[in-house]
Amino acid sequence: MKINKKIIRLKRFVNSIVIASEARQSRRMTPLKARKSVSLLLVMILSLFLVAVPMAGAAEAADYYVRTDGNDSVNDGSADDASHAWLTIQHAVDTVVAGDTIEVAAGTYELKPDDEGIGIKFDKDDLTLKAAGATEDTIIDFSLCDLAIRIIKVDKATVEGFTMKGGGSGHQAFQVIGLEGNPVSNVNILNNVITGTTDSAINLYGAWGPVTGVTILGNTIDNCQYGIMAGAGVSNSTIWNNKITNSIQDNSNWGAIAFFGTISSITISGNEVSSNENLNGIYLGSGTYNDILVESNIISSNLGGVKIASGVNFTNLVLNFNNIEGNTTGVLNESALLVYAEANWWGAASGPYHPTNNPDGTGDAVSDNVKFVPFLSPNVTITKTGPAQANQGNKIIYTITYKNEGTYNATNVVITEAYPPEVEYVSADPKPDGGNNIWNIGDLAPGGGDTIKVTVRIK
Repeated sequence: MKINKKIIRLKRFVNSIVIASEARQSRRMTPLKARKSVSLLLVMILSLFLVAVPMAGAAEAADYYVRTDGNDSVNDGSADDASHAWLTIQHAVDTVVAGDTIEVAAGTYELKPDDEGIGIKFDKDDLTLKAAGATEDTIIDFSLCDLAIRIIKVDKATVEGFTMKGGGSGHQAFQVIGLEGNPVSNVNILNNVITGTTDSAINLYGAWGPVTGVTILGNTIDNCQYGIMAGAGVSNSTIWNNKITNSIQDNSNWGAIAFFGTISSITISGNEVSSNENLNGIYLGSGTYNDILVESNIISSNLGGVKIASGVNFTNLVLNFNNIEGNTTGVLNESALLVYAEANWWGAASGPYHPTNNPDGTGDAVSDNVKFVPFLSPNVTITKTGPAQANQGNKIIYTITYKNEGTYNATNVVITEAYPPEVEYVSADPKPDGGNNIWNIGDLAPGGGDTIKVTVRIK
């Protein structure tokens, strides 16, 4: 290496100085003084060398490239062209070092399983693997594998922007697993499209070693056996803004998002979990749960919305600001503990149905041990103001004021005015959308509203 040659040259230079110095000073110094002088000179020279020459081993982060026309044998991965890029993702992962980014060009990459049935082993710290092309054009085909990507023994890993196709035979797209003495932390699975798995699309499992700090964000999971599973030993993680639809599995004791074991500090937020006709949207199986927040999700048209199994132990399990509608049941709690499910929309302004606590509710049903009041509900109010009196032939202007006084969006709002026979319509601001008396307002958020000014003539 270049730095070693510098060290060798320096060593020769120092030795020559030492010899010359000893020769000159031996005539006029005692041996002790000579040794002190030489030692001081060595320290000064070595200090200057350390300042002037960079330390070895401090490699900078770099970008490397994979293409379908690349070559693992002769290329170095340094540029996005056929003469430099690598051919396979696994070769890239095996070659790069911490801090590097692997960019994968558009194309289809058919994974070949190793002796464990795994397509890609992701086992280095601080790596990013991302699609350089559009998601729909950068395809990982793992139909020959049990598992597309296994993430183990890492701190900081990101996989982003791929279409992952299991083809109805690939078992799982992602497995994030902790091993004894080898925890996994700070993993990001972002903006992927996953289809056709025979098990969960994404599996987190920390029973053998803790899994913490995982972010599952922006993924679309469709036509898989089910979506996301978190097993024992998973904590401080977020499932956020994903879409999970059309799960294949037929099991009333499982979910498109399913948990079991000891799980803590999990946020499930902003997801759409819908059209999983034979599964619950979210399922908490046998285990112990602490600090689980389910908020601002759309959980609709599933076998069940949220199900908590019998015997589950939990503290601080909260469901709020979700849209839970069109499910066979909204929240089914088979445990003896109380679930806080306040401030949700249940598909009807009257709230969820409960035979005792809300028998007039026409929204999704809830079981016992579910605290659902207050629930979100739209409440559009309309008031009219105008002159107290007017003479025949006069024009008058009156105002229609509308506002959503409720706690949930009012959708498809239409205002229809009925004019008394004593008046005739002249104009309105804004103009009607139908005839002279129909205004299509659309959706009104809580607190939203406006006015309509109508001019009529007294007959």
